Amino acid sequence: MRIAAYVILLLGLATLLPWLAVAPFSIMAFDKGPNLMAYVLVGLMLSYPVWLLAWLWAGWRRLRADDAKKAIIFGLVAMLPALLLAVPLSLPGH
Repeated sequence: MRIAAYVILLLGLATLLPWLAVAPFSIMAFDKGPNLMAYVLVGLMLSYPVWLLAWLWAGWRRLRADDAKKAIIFGLVAMLPALLLAVPLSLPGH
């Protein structure tokens, strides 16, 4: 169970790699001028690593406290945005 927790936490950390490639393009939301939707998009894109690292840190603390089940849950919650984005993109027709 501990090995699964380590793998999930490392996968969650690995989701930062695609974010590093995509996040700079979020600034293009301001191409047509500043509006509320642009601020929301950029705010969400820039806050993703903060939320991710907070959940992964909580998972790591649970893992160090010998509670692998909660560490797995925290790791999966951290990866939830990436999973929700990956599932529709993996469907046929995209």
